[in-house]
Amino acid sequence: MTDAGPGTVLDGKYRLLHPLGQGGMGVVWAAEHEALGRRVAVKLLRREFAEDQGNLRRFAQEASAAIRIGSPHIVTILDFGSAPGGAPYLAMELLSGETLGAALHDRPPMALPRAIDIVGQILAGLGAAHACGIVHRDIKPENVFLTRFGERPDFVKLLDFGLSRVLSGETATRLTRTGAMLGTPTYMSPEQVMGSRDLDQRADIWSVAVVLYLALTRRRPFEGPTVADRLAAIVAAKPPPLLAYRPDLDPRLEKILHRALARDPAQRIASAEGF
Repeated sequence: MTDAGPGTVLDGKYRLLHPLGQGGMGVVWAAEHEALGRRVAVKLLRREFAEDQGNLRRFAQEASAAIRIGSPHIVTILDFGSAPGGAPYLAMELLSGETLGAALHDRPPMALPRAIDIVGQILAGLGAAHACGIVHRDIKPENVFLTRFGERPDFVKLLDFGLSRVLSGETATRLTRTGAMLGTPTYMSPEQVMGSRDLDQRADIWSVAVVLYLALTRRRPFEGPTVADRLAAIVAAKPPPLLAYRPDLDPRLEKILHRALARDPAQRIASAEGF
């Protein structure tokens, strides 16, 4: 955990209420703006990670990337600051609903219309990010949040741009070195697995295709008993045919997934809009 706990007030503004979840580098809290009475989510970096300048740059990049994109399918960043002790935090809109990971857990394969609707929104958010020169690099069900927007269910918000990479402009960044592998193994593109430094939007296209395959079949397209086996499969194996698990689906969808999962990025669907 971090040094902060329930009741801690950040920057004289945000009172932490209770943890919502935690990952390897930080904790997300439900919090309340002291003056406005507004509930928000606060992502607080663990102090031990805050001592590393690379982690601090990635954390700041998450805020700037989400703000620059400005898509309704990207979680809204409201504020950025430091907690007592110096650990940085992000204040974000507090979402109600569940992640796509939770929606898929211990449930049957998703109906095609729902899966296509969700993936279409993921691609809309990524298309906006890519137009800003930003590649997410960690698309997975846990970073896709399903909330309600008015009467519309399953409204997608993309989370966690902490591994994103800005590809162009004055703020272009290269926060990883050649050979560094960042992301979540199951959803990594082959070029991510190989530690390529020259990732572009096609890495996100691969990850979305893996998410769609998983949603429709409840199986990963690249399996293995260990992480190393799964990474080796991503680099060298072919995914089982989609129709082997879902014979009710249109064969044209399998062809689209095959293109989105092309091992060579030059043969892959090139854009979110094209997908």
